[in-house]
Amino acid sequence: MSDIQYKCPSCSAPIEFDPASGLMRCDYCGTRTSVESVEAFSRSQAGAGPAQADGGYGPPGAGGPRTAGPGAPGPGAPASYGSVPSPGTAPATGTTPAPGEGAASGTVPAPGSAAPSTAPAPGTAPAPATGWQAPRPLSAAEERELSHLVCNSCGAEIVGDRTLIATRCGFCGNTFVAASRIRATQTPNFLIPFALDRKAMVAAFRKATKGKFLLPPAFRDEHTLTEATGAYLPYWFHDGQASGTLRFHAENYRHWSDSDYNYTETKIYDVVREGSVAFRGIPVCGTTKLEPARAEGVEPFDVQASRPFATAYLSGYVASSYDIAAKDTLERADTRARESLTEMVEGTVTGYSTLRRESCETRVDHTATWYALLPVWLIVISYAGKSYPFAVNGQTGEVVGTFPISRRRLNALYAAFMIPLGLLFGTIGWFIVHLSVI
Repeated sequence: MSDIQYKCPSCSAPIEFDPASGLMRCDYCGTRTSVESVEAFSRSQAGAGPAQADGGYGPPGAGGPRTAGPGAPGPGAPASYGSVPSPGTAPATGTTPAPGEGAASGTVPAPGSAAPSTAPAPGTAPAPATGWQAPRPLSAAEERELSHLVCNSCGAEIVGDRTLIATRCGFCGNTFVAASRIRATQTPNFLIPFALDRKAMVAAFRKATKGKFLLPPAFRDEHTLTEATGAYLPYWFHDGQASGTLRFHAENYRHWSDSDYNYTETKIYDVVREGSVAFRGIPVCGTTKLEPARAEGVEPFDVQASRPFATAYLSGYVASSYDIAAKDTLERADTRARESLTEMVEGTVTGYSTLRRESCETRVDHTATWYALLPVWLIVISYAGKSYPFAVNGQTGEVVGTFPISRRRLNALYAAFMIPLGLLFGTIGWFIVHLSVI
């Protein structure tokens, strides 16, 4: 599979996007330059066309999209899942070795030596199991779900799932972008670059731990950041209009008294409200790698800071394409649009003592769907022998996840509520008993 590895225009060392400056930064010679200049240098070195999206695409608010609608395919041809191995290397699984080359599995015995055999001798029983179990070979279906990437710097093969479009080589540490994988699915209309580097992300997480009474006091000093991955995750943005009619049961009360009686006047109202709202850019996560609670918990993102898609922004980060189609996110987008419309309309019904919604009829019409990559830090915190996954908004620093709870503080909180409550009921019971005796 073809890929792109961005190099520094000054020294040709790997160069990555720096969130703090918004520029591409080389850690070897210190060069800082724009994304556009690195893209141009990469094209000049490869002699290829532009690696970024069609200029007609843009973020919400920057003109209408040119996609054909939900699930519209992006430019490019389908990806090829097989490749010819380099001379002298073993072919990938499922390929036929070239003449003179060894097979991918097993070794060729030296001339004059016996070929190794695992078959038992005639008349003997197979050797008993020793607790080790041979790994199960991948099925054809599982193999088709994998992507094979080759690092241009060290030649190592990196295997990932079919949604992988950018990653870091585990052997030499360089990052690369699988451009053909992007073209085989759909080119994002826009992305929001990372604004927080690792240091700023850690600072945002520490800030999120403040003011949490139930958090163990030792957590802030003793937790360990065991994993931290900056990832561009796929999101679908939906435009359209929601309209509807809501019916409410409302009541107003008036109280007064005279020398003989207390009076209450109740007026009942049947309230009907109609409304509509145009929505632009309702986000729904397009990957199953992040559960919906965390995917929506890291929102909101500032779409005004978005940029037209360019693969250079992915350098230094992991990125995944969608495995949830646009059409499969429509239901969640509709739900969010209806909830916003209902809240807006209900907010206009004021001046009543009580209000109860009796019916709600809404309709959602979609006009456009956008595909974008958004920045999220995926981290794992270890504390007291347990692991706690968190997601951190790579633009705003919003943190979502489940923090550990101090059992001692939780018990103290229960006692703070239950002791006064027990004293109150005890006092009431004492008065009831003694008054009944009198």
